[in-house]
Amino acid sequence: MEKCLEESFHYDCRALDQQIAQLRKKIECDPRHPQLIRTVYGID
Repeated sequence: MEKCLEESFHYDCRALDQQIAQLRKKIECDPRHPQLIRTVYGID
């Protein structure tokens, strides 16, 4: 996530999670099983 955001930008991880969740609700047929926006764990 730090690679996507500027170092000087202070962010709240939960706030970003909530924004992604809201976006999924708007564009996914089934937000609990997303096809368009997926979370990939463990990427540096």
